[in-house]
Amino acid sequence: FFVFILASFVYSLFWNVWYYYHQTSYTVVIPQIFKLCCSFTRVLVTLILNVTANKNKFRAILSRISEVDQVLMKSKQVKSSVYNRARNFLTVQLLVMLPLFIALFYFDRMVWTGVIGEPHHLVEYLLDVIGTVMDLQFLNFVLVLKQRYCLLNKELLLLHSVMDETEWTI
Repeated sequence: FFVFILASFVYSLFWNVWYYYHQTSYTVVIPQIFKLCCSFTRVLVTLILNVTANKNKFRAILSRISEVDQVLMKSKQVKSSVYNRARNFLTVQLLVMLPLFIALFYFDRMVWTGVIGEPHHLVEYLLDVIGTVMDLQFLNFVLVLKQRYCLLNKELLLLHSVMDETEWTI
């Protein structure tokens, strides 16, 4: 996958240099190259960090969340509702984001070039999609943590016989 992203980046950069950038001014070329290089670097570094440095930490956190789930969600009904809610949220994210990216790509290409089938522009959108998916994964992870803390707080409130959260003062 890394090789594919690297090859796509190099292809897009060379295609733009040979066919597009020699027709435009430096005020357009320099920011475009800078944006493409920064996007590529951000995606590549994040992917490498997630695969190498953060892999074990992420597994440890997920195993702790799994242990918390086993304690907090003893009934299958609660488990299935929590997991179904998370699955539905992820499905809605994908169903909204993918058509949005397709529409943005189509609109961008039709307005600026009038041509849809230029593959070198797909690289920029591929980088944007990968970056957005990574951001959504982080958002989903934070939402899972928030949900587990809410469940944990409810259990702790029930253990201490506090029925109303307004009774609980810090």
